[in-house]
Amino acid sequence: MEQKLHWYVGFVKSCQDANVAQSLTDLGVEHFYAVMKVRKKRTDRIVIKESRIIPGRIFIRTTPSRRVPLLSEIYGLYAYMANGVGNPVVIPDEQMNVFMDVVNKSNEAVEFHQEHIKPGDKVRVINGPLIGLECELIEINGRNYAKMKLGQVGCL
Repeated sequence: MEQKLHWYVGFVKSCQDANVAQSLTDLGVEHFYAVMKVRKKRTDRIVIKESRIIPGRIFIRTTPSRRVPLLSEIYGLYAYMANGVGNPVVIPDEQMNVFMDVVNKSNEAVEFHQEHIKPGDKVRVINGPLIGLECELIEINGRNYAKMKLGQVGCL
């Protein structure tokens, strides 16, 4: 019987994100390594670097039976995010698709916040690369930010 694929949140040792992503690629395991190209201004030039959006985490799409063996097969991958009773957090495909679209299509910097956000007004983005996205609006330091809630993972 074929098992259904699920998205899990893997925890990665410090500075091993890219290596874990490459190992998953080498094994043919679908994953999402959330990075963005960021322009950094140096004194003599502008440098474009990859910046991790969520350091220490990688999203892995695999079967429940394949999930645990990956921990011993991939150096740097050491655990999976779990809920309060020890079960692995499973990210619904719809949420992952929205998250990947936000990261891949945004020309602006995407910030990830791990704090829990309080329920706010639901808004829909009406302009820009995220048009149509429904999210919560909160106020930080007098400026408005649209934050997308990703269940137990956090928010953008």
